Amino acid sequence: MLELVRRFHSWSLNTIQGRFLVITVFLLLVGGLLAVLPLAALIYDEREQETYKHVNEALDRQEQALSSWKKEQMEELSSLASFPQSRSSLLAQIDHVIENNSSFFEDLSIIDADGRIAYSVNRSMTAELGNVADRPYVQFSLKGEPFTSDVIRRQSDGEPVIVMSAPLLNERGQTVGVLSGTVPLDRVLNAMNALSFSETAQLYVADESGMLLFPDATEDAVSLAQTELFHQANKGTAQTAPYENINGEQVIGQYRWVHDGQWLLVGEVSTKEMSASFWRTIGMMAAILLFVFGLACCVIRLLVRQIMQPIHQLLEATVILRLGNYSHRIPDSSVEESLGEFKALKGAYNEMARSLEQEFSLRIQAEKELRQANEMLTRLSLSDSLTGIGNRRYFDDVLELTWESAIEQKKPMSLLLLDIDFFKKYNDRYGHDAGDRALRRVSEAVDTIAKEAGAVAARYGGEELAVIIPPGISAESFGLAEKIRRSIEHLCIMHEETKSGIITVSVGGATILPKTDDASALLIRKADEALYYSKRKGRARSTTYESITP
Repeated sequence: MLELVRRFHSWSLNTIQGRFLVITVFLLLVGGLLAVLPLAALIYDEREQETYKHVNEALDRQEQALSSWKKEQMEELSSLASFPQSRSSLLAQIDHVIENNSSFFEDLSIIDADGRIAYSVNRSMTAELGNVADRPYVQFSLKGEPFTSDVIRRQSDGEPVIVMSAPLLNERGQTVGVLSGTVPLDRVLNAMNALSFSETAQLYVADESGMLLFPDATEDAVSLAQTELFHQANKGTAQTAPYENINGEQVIGQYRWVHDGQWLLVGEVSTKEMSASFWRTIGMMAAILLFVFGLACCVIRLLVRQIMQPIHQLLEATVILRLGNYSHRIPDSSVEESLGEFKALKGAYNEMARSLEQEFSLRIQAEKELRQANEMLTRLSLSDSLTGIGNRRYFDDVLELTWESAIEQKKPMSLLLLDIDFFKKYNDRYGHDAGDRALRRVSEAVDTIAKEAGAVAARYGGEELAVIIPPGISAESFGLAEKIRRSIEHLCIMHEETKSGIITVSVGGATILPKTDDASALLIRKADEALYYSKRKGRARSTTYESITP
Protein backbone atom coordinates (compact mmCIF):
# COMPACT_ATOMS: atom_id res chain seq x y z
CA MET A 1 0.00 0.00 0.00
CA LEU A 2 2.82 2.39 0.88
CA GLU A 3 4.50 1.57 -2.41
CA LEU A 4 1.36 2.51 -4.34
CA VAL A 5 1.13 5.80 -2.46
CA ARG A 6 4.77 6.54 -3.19
CA ARG A 7 4.35 5.81 -6.88
CA PHE A 8 1.25 7.98 -7.10
CA HIS A 9 3.08 10.85 -5.35
CA SER A 10 5.99 10.58 -7.76
CA TRP A 11 3.67 10.36 -10.78
CA SER A 12 1.63 13.40 -9.71
CA LEU A 13 4.76 15.53 -9.18
CA ASN A 14 7.01 14.45 -12.03
CA THR A 15 4.60 14.06 -14.95
CA ILE A 16 2.45 16.60 -16.79
CA GLN A 17 -0.41 14.16 -16.86
CA GLY A 18 -0.18 13.63 -13.07
CA ARG A 19 -0.05 17.32 -12.27
CA PHE A 20 -2.87 18.09 -14.65
CA LEU A 21 -5.07 15.39 -13.17
CA VAL A 22 -4.39 16.31 -9.53
CA ILE A 23 -5.07 20.01 -10.15
CA THR A 24 -8.23 19.17 -12.08
CA VAL A 25 -9.55 16.92 -9.31
CA PHE A 26 -8.88 19.60 -6.71
CA LEU A 27 -10.64 22.30 -8.74
CA LEU A 28 -13.60 20.05 -9.44
CA LEU A 29 -14.03 19.17 -5.76
CA VAL A 30 -13.82 22.79 -4.63
CA GLY A 31 -16.11 23.99 -7.44
CA GLY A 32 -18.60 21.19 -6.76
CA LEU A 33 -18.82 22.03 -3.06
CA LEU A 34 -19.20 25.75 -3.77
CA ALA A 35 -22.02 24.94 -6.18
CA VAL A 36 -23.81 22.31 -4.08
CA LEU A 37 -23.87 24.02 -0.68
CA PRO A 38 -25.83 27.15 -1.76
CA LEU A 39 -28.06 25.00 -3.92
CA ALA A 40 -28.75 22.66 -0.99
CA ALA A 41 -29.80 25.61 1.17
CA LEU A 42 -32.05 26.85 -1.62
CA ILE A 43 -33.67 23.43 -2.05
CA TYR A 44 -34.28 23.09 1.70
CA ASP A 45 -35.95 26.49 1.80
CA GLU A 46 -38.03 25.58 -1.25
CA ARG A 47 -39.17 22.30 0.37
CA GLU A 48 -40.12 24.20 3.52
CA GLN A 49 -42.11 26.82 1.61
CA GLU A 50 -43.80 24.08 -0.41
CA THR A 51 -44.84 22.32 2.82
CA TYR A 52 -46.28 25.57 4.21
CA LYS A 53 -48.20 25.99 0.97
CA HIS A 54 -49.67 22.47 1.14
CA VAL A 55 -50.70 22.92 4.77
CA ASN A 56 -52.38 26.26 4.02
CA GLU A 57 -54.23 24.81 1.04
CA ALA A 58 -55.41 21.85 3.15
CA LEU A 59 -56.63 24.16 5.94
CA ASP A 60 -58.49 26.28 3.38
CA ARG A 61 -60.25 23.14 2.14
CA GLN A 62 -61.13 22.10 5.72
CA GLU A 63 -62.45 25.56 6.53
CA GLN A 64 -64.54 25.51 3.40
CA ALA A 65 -65.82 22.01 4.21
CA LEU A 66 -66.86 23.10 7.73
CA SER A 67 -68.61 26.21 6.40
CA SER A 68 -70.40 24.16 3.76
CA TRP A 69 -71.47 21.60 6.38
CA LYS A 70 -72.87 24.29 8.69
CA LYS A 71 -74.69 25.91 5.78
CA GLU A 72 -76.24 22.59 4.69
CA GLN A 73 -77.43 21.72 8.20
CA MET A 74 -78.86 25.17 8.78
CA GLU A 75 -80.62 25.09 5.39
CA GLU A 76 -82.15 21.72 6.28
CA LEU A 77 -83.31 23.00 9.68
CA SER A 78 -84.65 26.26 8.21
CA SER A 79 -86.46 24.32 5.49
CA LEU A 80 -88.33 22.26 8.10
CA ALA A 81 -89.15 25.35 10.20
CA SER A 82 -90.20 27.77 7.46
CA PHE A 83 -92.58 25.54 5.45
CA PRO A 84 -96.19 26.19 6.64
CA GLN A 85 -97.75 22.85 7.63
CA SER A 86 -99.81 21.19 10.30
CA ARG A 87 -98.23 20.17 13.58
CA SER A 88 -98.72 16.47 12.86
CA SER A 89 -97.08 16.79 9.48
CA LEU A 90 -94.09 18.66 11.00
CA LEU A 91 -93.68 16.02 13.72
CA ALA A 92 -93.81 13.24 11.13
CA GLN A 93 -91.06 14.91 9.08
CA ILE A 94 -88.89 15.40 12.16
CA ASP A 95 -89.24 11.75 13.21
CA HIS A 96 -88.52 10.65 9.66
CA VAL A 97 -85.28 12.68 9.51
CA ILE A 98 -84.03 11.25 12.82
CA GLU A 99 -85.09 7.65 12.25
CA ASN A 100 -83.52 7.42 8.78
CA ASN A 101 -80.24 9.05 9.87
CA SER A 102 -80.53 11.38 6.91
CA SER A 103 -78.86 14.25 8.80
CA PHE A 104 -76.29 14.94 11.47
CA PHE A 105 -78.94 15.94 14.06
CA GLU A 106 -79.21 13.65 17.06
CA ASP A 107 -82.29 15.44 18.42
CA LEU A 108 -84.83 17.93 17.03
CA SER A 109 -87.08 19.99 19.32
CA ILE A 110 -90.02 22.36 18.90
CA ILE A 111 -90.01 25.32 21.33
CA ASP A 112 -93.03 27.59 21.66
CA ALA A 113 -92.93 31.37 21.88
CA ASP A 114 -92.71 31.21 25.70
CA GLY A 115 -89.57 29.04 25.64
CA ARG A 116 -91.28 25.78 26.62
CA ILE A 117 -90.24 22.59 24.84
CA ALA A 118 -93.46 21.54 23.13
CA TYR A 119 -91.96 18.49 21.46
CA SER A 120 -88.62 16.66 21.37
CA VAL A 121 -87.57 13.51 19.57
CA ASN A 122 -85.77 12.66 22.80
CA ARG A 123 -88.89 12.56 25.04
CA SER A 124 -86.90 12.95 28.25
CA MET A 125 -85.65 16.37 27.16
CA THR A 126 -89.12 17.85 27.59
CA ALA A 127 -89.30 16.94 31.29
CA GLU A 128 -85.61 17.61 32.09
CA LEU A 129 -85.25 21.04 30.53
CA GLY A 130 -88.75 22.44 30.85
CA ASN A 131 -88.39 26.09 29.89
CA VAL A 132 -85.36 27.17 27.82
CA ALA A 133 -86.36 30.76 27.15
CA ASP A 134 -83.03 31.99 28.60
CA ARG A 135 -80.92 30.12 26.04
CA PRO A 136 -79.25 32.33 23.42
CA TYR A 137 -80.30 30.10 20.54
CA VAL A 138 -84.00 30.48 21.59
CA GLN A 139 -83.72 34.24 21.99
CA PHE A 140 -82.03 34.77 18.63
CA SER A 141 -84.44 32.54 16.71
CA LEU A 142 -87.55 34.09 18.30
CA LYS A 143 -86.27 37.34 16.79
CA GLY A 144 -86.37 35.66 13.39
CA GLU A 145 -82.65 34.85 13.06
CA PRO A 146 -81.01 31.42 12.65
CA PHE A 147 -78.35 30.65 15.27
CA THR A 148 -75.45 28.22 15.79
CA SER A 149 -74.08 27.89 19.32
CA ASP A 150 -70.56 27.27 20.54
CA VAL A 151 -69.70 23.91 22.09
CA ILE A 152 -71.85 23.43 25.18
CA ARG A 153 -72.26 20.58 27.61
CA ARG A 154 -75.62 18.82 27.50
CA GLN A 155 -77.25 18.89 30.97
CA SER A 156 -78.51 15.32 30.72
CA ASP A 157 -75.17 13.56 30.17
CA GLY A 158 -72.49 16.29 29.93
CA GLU A 159 -71.67 15.41 26.29
CA PRO A 160 -70.27 18.29 24.17
CA VAL A 161 -72.82 19.36 21.54
CA ILE A 162 -73.67 22.19 19.17
CA VAL A 163 -77.19 23.54 18.95
CA MET A 164 -78.58 25.00 15.74
CA SER A 165 -81.92 26.82 15.72
CA ALA A 166 -84.25 28.47 13.21
CA PRO A 167 -87.47 30.48 13.65
CA LEU A 168 -90.63 28.37 13.30
CA LEU A 169 -93.07 30.15 10.98
CA ASN A 170 -96.84 29.85 10.57
CA GLU A 171 -98.90 30.19 7.38
CA ARG A 172 -98.65 34.03 7.54
CA GLY A 173 -94.86 33.94 7.91
CA GLN A 174 -94.93 34.95 11.56
CA THR A 175 -92.53 33.50 14.12
CA VAL A 176 -94.50 31.29 16.48
CA GLY A 177 -91.65 29.32 17.98
CA VAL A 178 -88.23 27.80 17.44
CA LEU A 179 -87.08 24.57 15.79
CA SER A 180 -83.75 23.51 17.33
CA GLY A 181 -81.41 20.68 16.43
CA THR A 182 -78.70 19.14 18.57
CA VAL A 183 -75.53 17.85 16.89
CA PRO A 184 -72.94 15.92 18.96
CA LEU A 185 -69.49 17.44 18.63
CA ASP A 186 -67.99 14.22 17.30
CA ARG A 187 -70.41 14.28 14.37
CA VAL A 188 -69.37 17.83 13.54
CA LEU A 189 -65.66 17.08 13.63
CA ASN A 190 -65.99 13.78 11.79
CA ALA A 191 -67.42 15.76 8.89
CA MET A 192 -63.91 17.15 8.49
CA ASN A 193 -61.46 14.91 6.61
CA ALA A 194 -57.95 14.22 7.76
CA LEU A 195 -55.11 15.88 5.84
CA SER A 196 -54.13 13.54 3.00
CA PHE A 197 -51.32 15.33 1.16
CA SER A 198 -48.61 13.90 3.45
CA GLU A 199 -47.93 10.74 5.45
CA THR A 200 -47.24 12.65 8.70
CA ALA A 201 -49.89 15.37 8.30
CA GLN A 202 -52.13 15.90 11.35
CA LEU A 203 -55.30 17.95 11.84
CA TYR A 204 -56.31 19.42 15.23
CA VAL A 205 -59.31 21.44 16.38
CA ALA A 206 -59.18 23.34 19.69
CA ASP A 207 -61.47 25.83 21.37
CA GLU A 208 -60.57 29.40 22.30
CA SER A 209 -58.80 28.27 25.45
CA GLY A 210 -56.65 25.79 23.56
CA MET A 211 -58.45 22.64 24.74
CA LEU A 212 -58.27 19.93 22.11
CA LEU A 213 -61.64 19.03 20.54
CA PHE A 214 -60.44 16.89 17.67
CA PRO A 215 -59.25 14.23 16.80
CA ASP A 216 -60.76 12.84 20.06
CA ALA A 217 -62.57 15.08 22.50
CA THR A 218 -63.56 12.24 24.84
CA GLU A 219 -60.07 11.50 26.16
CA ASP A 220 -58.37 13.32 29.03
CA ALA A 221 -58.21 17.02 28.38
CA VAL A 222 -55.29 17.99 26.14
CA SER A 223 -54.40 21.62 25.63
CA LEU A 224 -52.53 23.45 22.87
CA ALA A 225 -52.20 26.52 25.08
CA GLN A 226 -48.46 26.03 25.67
CA THR A 227 -47.48 25.56 22.03
CA GLU A 228 -45.82 28.31 20.06
CA LEU A 229 -48.47 28.07 17.35
CA PHE A 230 -51.30 28.79 19.85
CA HIS A 231 -49.50 31.93 21.06
CA GLN A 232 -49.06 33.08 17.45
CA ALA A 233 -52.76 32.37 16.78
CA ASN A 234 -53.84 34.48 19.76
CA LYS A 235 -51.68 37.32 18.46
CA GLY A 236 -53.00 36.84 14.91
CA THR A 237 -49.45 36.58 13.50
CA ALA A 238 -48.32 34.06 10.90
CA GLN A 239 -46.30 30.99 11.89
CA THR A 240 -43.17 31.00 9.72
CA ALA A 241 -40.81 28.61 11.52
CA PRO A 242 -40.93 25.00 12.73
CA TYR A 243 -42.00 24.47 16.36
CA GLU A 244 -42.51 21.70 18.91
CA ASN A 245 -46.08 20.38 19.02
CA ILE A 246 -47.98 18.81 21.95
CA ASN A 247 -46.29 15.46 21.27
CA GLY A 248 -42.80 16.97 21.54
CA GLU A 249 -42.13 16.59 17.81
CA GLN A 250 -40.67 19.25 15.54
CA VAL A 251 -43.33 20.17 12.99
CA ILE A 252 -44.28 22.77 10.41
CA GLY A 253 -47.78 24.07 11.11
CA GLN A 254 -50.38 26.66 10.19
CA TYR A 255 -53.70 27.65 11.73
CA ARG A 256 -57.15 29.05 10.91
CA TRP A 257 -59.80 30.51 13.23
CA VAL A 258 -63.14 28.98 12.20
CA HIS A 259 -66.69 28.74 13.51
CA ASP A 260 -66.91 32.52 13.92
CA GLY A 261 -63.53 32.60 15.66
CA GLN A 262 -64.51 30.07 18.31
CA TRP A 263 -62.41 27.13 17.09
CA LEU A 264 -58.74 26.95 16.18
CA LEU A 265 -58.06 24.69 13.18
CA VAL A 266 -54.41 23.50 13.13
CA GLY A 267 -52.56 21.53 10.42
CA GLU A 268 -49.08 20.08 11.05
CA VAL A 269 -46.45 18.10 9.10
CA SER A 270 -43.37 16.54 10.67
CA THR A 271 -40.08 18.11 9.69
CA LYS A 272 -38.63 14.58 9.43
CA GLU A 273 -40.69 13.93 6.30
CA MET A 274 -39.53 17.17 4.71
CA SER A 275 -35.92 16.40 5.66
CA ALA A 276 -36.17 12.92 4.12
CA SER A 277 -37.27 14.45 0.79
CA PHE A 278 -34.47 17.00 1.05
CA TRP A 279 -31.79 14.37 1.64
CA ARG A 280 -33.07 12.30 -1.28
CA THR A 281 -32.63 15.33 -3.51
CA ILE A 282 -29.15 15.96 -2.10
CA GLY A 283 -28.24 12.33 -2.73
CA MET A 284 -29.33 12.62 -6.34
CA MET A 285 -27.32 15.82 -6.76
CA ALA A 286 -24.26 14.12 -5.24
CA ALA A 287 -24.62 11.23 -7.68
CA ILE A 288 -24.82 13.65 -10.61
CA LEU A 289 -21.79 15.56 -9.30
CA LEU A 290 -19.79 12.34 -8.99
CA PHE A 291 -20.75 11.37 -12.52
CA VAL A 292 -19.66 14.78 -13.85
CA PHE A 293 -16.47 14.53 -11.79
CA GLY A 294 -15.62 11.12 -13.27
CA LEU A 295 -16.44 12.26 -16.78
CA ALA A 296 -14.30 15.38 -16.39
CA CYS A 297 -11.36 13.30 -15.13
CA CYS A 298 -11.59 11.04 -18.16
CA VAL A 299 -11.72 14.00 -20.55
CA ILE A 300 -8.79 15.75 -18.88
CA ARG A 301 -6.72 12.59 -18.92
CA LEU A 302 -7.45 12.14 -22.62
CA LEU A 303 -6.47 15.73 -23.39
CA VAL A 304 -3.23 15.42 -21.43
CA ARG A 305 -2.36 12.21 -23.24
CA GLN A 306 -2.84 13.95 -26.58
CA ILE A 307 -0.65 16.85 -25.51
CA MET A 308 2.11 14.47 -24.38
CA GLN A 309 2.15 12.56 -27.66
CA PRO A 310 2.56 14.99 -30.59
CA ILE A 311 3.73 12.15 -32.77
CA HIS A 312 0.21 10.79 -32.58
CA GLN A 313 -0.82 13.35 -35.21
CA LEU A 314 1.58 11.81 -37.68
CA LEU A 315 0.18 8.33 -37.01
CA GLU A 316 -3.34 9.58 -37.49
CA ALA A 317 -2.35 11.30 -40.73
CA THR A 318 -0.78 8.05 -41.98
CA VAL A 319 -4.01 6.17 -41.28
CA ILE A 320 -6.03 8.83 -43.10
CA LEU A 321 -3.71 8.61 -46.07
CA ARG A 322 -3.99 4.82 -46.12
CA LEU A 323 -7.80 5.13 -46.18
CA GLY A 324 -7.56 7.09 -49.43
CA ASN A 325 -7.80 10.74 -48.35
CA TYR A 326 -4.76 11.96 -50.28
CA SER A 327 -5.68 15.65 -49.87
CA HIS A 328 -5.00 15.50 -46.12
CA ARG A 329 -2.09 17.63 -44.82
CA ILE A 330 -0.64 18.18 -41.37
CA PRO A 331 -1.06 21.94 -40.72
CA ASP A 332 1.96 24.02 -39.71
CA SER A 333 0.13 25.32 -36.63
CA SER A 334 0.05 21.86 -35.10
CA VAL A 335 3.86 21.57 -35.01
CA GLU A 336 4.89 25.12 -34.16
CA GLU A 337 5.98 24.15 -30.64
CA SER A 338 7.14 20.62 -31.50
CA LEU A 339 10.70 19.36 -31.88
CA GLY A 340 12.64 19.82 -35.13
CA GLU A 341 12.55 16.09 -35.90
CA PHE A 342 8.73 16.13 -35.88
CA LYS A 343 8.71 19.18 -38.17
CA ALA A 344 10.92 17.28 -40.62
CA LEU A 345 8.60 14.26 -40.45
CA LYS A 346 5.66 16.56 -41.07
CA GLY A 347 7.32 17.99 -44.18
CA ALA A 348 8.16 14.54 -45.53
CA TYR A 349 4.61 13.34 -44.90
CA ASN A 350 3.04 16.33 -46.67
CA GLU A 351 5.34 15.88 -49.68
CA MET A 352 4.47 12.19 -49.92
CA ALA A 353 0.75 12.98 -49.64
CA ARG A 354 1.07 15.59 -52.41
CA SER A 355 2.69 13.08 -54.77
CA LEU A 356 0.07 10.45 -54.01
CA GLU A 357 -2.70 13.00 -54.57
CA GLN A 358 -1.36 13.79 -58.06
CA GLU A 359 -1.18 10.10 -58.96
CA PHE A 360 -4.63 9.55 -57.55
CA SER A 361 -6.05 12.48 -59.59
CA LEU A 362 -4.63 10.95 -62.78
CA ARG A 363 -6.15 7.60 -61.92
CA ILE A 364 -9.52 9.20 -61.17
CA GLN A 365 -9.46 10.97 -64.55
CA ALA A 366 -8.67 7.72 -66.33
CA GLU A 367 -11.46 5.93 -64.47
CA LYS A 368 -13.86 8.75 -65.38
CA GLU A 369 -13.05 8.46 -69.07
CA LEU A 370 -13.43 4.69 -68.89
CA ARG A 371 -16.77 5.07 -67.13
CA GLN A 372 -18.00 7.50 -69.78
CA ALA A 373 -16.99 5.04 -72.48
CA ASN A 374 -18.84 2.27 -70.69
CA GLU A 375 -21.91 4.47 -70.34
CA MET A 376 -21.81 5.19 -74.05
CA LEU A 377 -21.60 1.47 -74.79
CA THR A 378 -24.50 0.89 -72.44
CA ARG A 379 -26.60 3.52 -74.22
CA LEU A 380 -25.74 1.97 -77.55
CA SER A 381 -26.70 -1.46 -76.26
CA LEU A 382 -30.08 -0.11 -75.11
CA SER A 383 -30.77 1.98 -78.25
CA ASP A 384 -32.26 0.69 -81.48
CA SER A 385 -29.77 1.40 -84.28
CA LEU A 386 -32.45 1.96 -86.92
CA THR A 387 -35.00 4.15 -85.13
CA GLY A 388 -32.83 5.76 -82.45
CA ILE A 389 -35.32 4.99 -79.66
CA GLY A 390 -34.97 2.31 -76.99
CA ASN A 391 -34.65 -1.29 -78.12
CA ARG A 392 -36.36 -4.41 -76.79
CA ARG A 393 -33.82 -4.79 -73.96
CA TYR A 394 -34.43 -1.20 -72.95
CA PHE A 395 -38.18 -1.85 -73.07
CA ASP A 396 -37.86 -4.91 -70.80
CA ASP A 397 -35.73 -3.04 -68.23
CA VAL A 398 -37.98 0.05 -68.09
CA LEU A 399 -41.14 -2.07 -67.91
CA GLU A 400 -39.87 -4.05 -64.92
CA LEU A 401 -38.75 -0.93 -63.06
CA THR A 402 -42.05 0.83 -63.78
CA TRP A 403 -44.01 -2.26 -62.72
CA GLU A 404 -42.18 -2.43 -59.37
CA SER A 405 -42.71 1.31 -58.85
CA ALA A 406 -46.46 0.95 -59.48
CA ILE A 407 -46.64 -1.87 -56.92
CA GLU A 408 -44.78 0.22 -54.35
CA GLN A 409 -46.88 3.35 -54.98
CA LYS A 410 -50.10 1.32 -55.29
CA LYS A 411 -51.00 3.23 -58.46
CA PRO A 412 -52.04 1.97 -61.92
CA MET A 413 -49.73 2.04 -64.95
CA SER A 414 -50.45 1.70 -68.69
CA LEU A 415 -48.86 0.14 -71.78
CA LEU A 416 -49.55 0.91 -75.47
CA LEU A 417 -48.53 -1.48 -78.27
CA LEU A 418 -48.51 -0.03 -81.84
CA ASP A 419 -48.31 -2.00 -85.08
CA ILE A 420 -47.87 -0.36 -88.53
CA ASP A 421 -50.72 -1.60 -90.68
CA PHE A 422 -49.72 -3.73 -93.69
CA PHE A 423 -46.03 -2.87 -93.22
CA LYS A 424 -44.84 -6.02 -95.04
CA LYS A 425 -46.81 -4.96 -98.11
CA TYR A 426 -45.19 -1.53 -97.80
CA ASN A 427 -41.72 -3.08 -97.90
CA ASP A 428 -42.69 -5.29 -100.83
CA ARG A 429 -44.03 -2.34 -102.85
CA TYR A 430 -41.60 0.44 -101.96
CA GLY A 431 -38.48 -1.47 -100.90
CA HIS A 432 -36.75 -1.99 -97.57
CA ASP A 433 -34.90 1.34 -97.67
CA ALA A 434 -38.20 3.19 -97.90
CA GLY A 435 -39.58 0.93 -95.17
CA ASP A 436 -36.66 1.84 -92.89
CA ARG A 437 -37.21 5.54 -93.53
CA ALA A 438 -40.94 5.22 -92.83
CA LEU A 439 -40.26 3.27 -89.60
CA ARG A 440 -37.84 5.97 -88.41
CA ARG A 441 -40.39 8.75 -89.06
CA VAL A 442 -43.12 6.83 -87.23
CA SER A 443 -40.75 6.10 -84.31
CA GLU A 444 -39.73 9.77 -84.06
CA ALA A 445 -43.37 10.87 -83.94
CA VAL A 446 -44.23 8.30 -81.28
CA ASP A 447 -41.15 9.19 -79.20
CA THR A 448 -41.94 12.92 -79.35
CA ILE A 449 -45.52 12.51 -78.13
CA ALA A 450 -44.47 10.00 -75.46
CA LYS A 451 -41.86 12.37 -74.02
CA GLU A 452 -44.39 15.24 -73.96
CA ALA A 453 -46.72 13.03 -71.90
CA GLY A 454 -43.97 11.84 -69.54
CA ALA A 455 -44.02 8.32 -71.04
CA VAL A 456 -41.27 6.13 -72.56
CA ALA A 457 -41.23 4.86 -76.17
CA ALA A 458 -39.28 1.80 -77.38
CA ARG A 459 -39.15 -0.54 -80.36
CA TYR A 460 -40.91 -3.73 -79.34
CA GLY A 461 -39.94 -5.73 -82.44
CA GLY A 462 -40.17 -5.45 -86.23
CA GLU A 463 -42.81 -2.86 -87.08
CA GLU A 464 -44.18 -2.91 -83.47
CA LEU A 465 -43.55 -0.04 -81.08
CA ALA A 466 -44.42 0.31 -77.38
CA VAL A 467 -45.18 3.22 -75.04
CA ILE A 468 -44.86 2.73 -71.26
CA ILE A 469 -46.96 5.15 -69.18
CA PRO A 470 -45.58 5.23 -65.57
CA PRO A 471 -47.82 5.50 -62.47
CA GLY A 472 -48.76 9.04 -61.52
CA ILE A 473 -48.76 10.32 -65.14
CA SER A 474 -51.98 12.17 -65.82
CA ALA A 475 -52.17 11.05 -69.47
CA GLU A 476 -55.17 8.77 -70.12
CA SER A 477 -54.12 5.69 -72.07
CA PHE A 478 -56.86 5.77 -74.73
CA GLY A 479 -56.47 9.51 -75.29
CA LEU A 480 -52.69 9.15 -75.70
CA ALA A 481 -53.18 6.19 -78.06
CA GLU A 482 -55.51 8.22 -80.26
CA LYS A 483 -53.15 11.18 -80.24
CA ILE A 484 -50.27 8.98 -81.41
CA ARG A 485 -52.44 7.26 -84.05
CA ARG A 486 -53.67 10.55 -85.53
CA SER A 487 -50.16 12.10 -85.49
CA ILE A 488 -48.88 9.21 -87.62
CA GLU A 489 -51.73 9.67 -90.07
CA HIS A 490 -50.82 13.37 -90.25
CA LEU A 491 -47.34 12.33 -91.47
CA CYS A 492 -49.14 11.39 -94.72
CA ILE A 493 -46.61 8.72 -95.64
CA MET A 494 -47.94 7.22 -98.87
CA HIS A 495 -49.07 3.58 -98.72
CA GLU A 496 -51.26 2.58 -101.62
CA GLU A 497 -51.93 -0.86 -100.13
CA THR A 498 -54.21 0.66 -97.44
CA LYS A 499 -57.73 2.01 -97.76
CA SER A 500 -56.67 5.52 -96.76
CA GLY A 501 -53.64 5.51 -99.04
CA ILE A 502 -51.26 6.44 -96.20
CA ILE A 503 -49.45 4.62 -93.42
CA THR A 504 -51.67 4.01 -90.38
CA VAL A 505 -51.17 2.21 -87.11
CA SER A 506 -53.30 -0.02 -84.90
CA VAL A 507 -52.97 0.61 -81.16
CA GLY A 508 -53.78 -1.65 -78.23
CA GLY A 509 -53.59 -0.36 -74.67
CA ALA A 510 -54.00 -1.74 -71.16
CA THR A 511 -54.14 -0.11 -67.73
CA ILE A 512 -53.61 -2.27 -64.62
CA LEU A 513 -53.20 -1.66 -60.89
CA PRO A 514 -50.53 -4.32 -60.29
CA LYS A 515 -50.54 -6.56 -57.25
CA THR A 516 -47.50 -7.96 -55.47
CA ASP A 517 -47.90 -11.44 -56.92
CA ASP A 518 -48.61 -10.21 -60.51
CA ALA A 519 -45.97 -10.21 -63.26
CA SER A 520 -45.45 -7.50 -65.89
CA ALA A 521 -46.22 -10.09 -68.56
CA LEU A 522 -49.89 -9.67 -67.59
CA LEU A 523 -49.83 -6.06 -68.79
CA ILE A 524 -48.17 -7.06 -72.08
CA ARG A 525 -50.74 -9.80 -72.65
CA LYS A 526 -53.68 -7.46 -72.03
CA ALA A 527 -52.21 -4.77 -74.31
CA ASP A 528 -51.54 -7.39 -77.00
CA GLU A 529 -55.15 -8.61 -76.75
CA ALA A 530 -56.35 -5.05 -77.24
CA LEU A 531 -54.01 -4.64 -80.25
CA TYR A 532 -55.34 -7.83 -81.77
CA TYR A 533 -58.88 -6.51 -81.25
CA SER A 534 -57.98 -3.30 -83.15
CA LYS A 535 -56.60 -5.29 -86.05
CA ARG A 536 -59.60 -7.61 -86.13
CA LYS A 537 -61.97 -4.63 -86.24
CA GLY A 538 -60.37 -3.17 -89.37
CA ARG A 539 -57.05 -1.66 -88.21
CA ALA A 540 -56.25 2.08 -88.02
CA ARG A 541 -57.97 2.29 -84.61
CA SER A 542 -57.18 2.30 -80.87
CA THR A 543 -58.48 -0.12 -78.27
CA THR A 544 -57.80 -0.14 -74.52
CA TYR A 545 -58.07 -3.10 -72.19
CA GLU A 546 -61.10 -1.70 -70.36
CA SER A 547 -63.15 -1.53 -73.57
CA ILE A 548 -62.72 -5.22 -74.43
CA THR A 549 -65.87 -7.27 -74.03
CA PRO A 550 -65.83 -11.05 -73.48
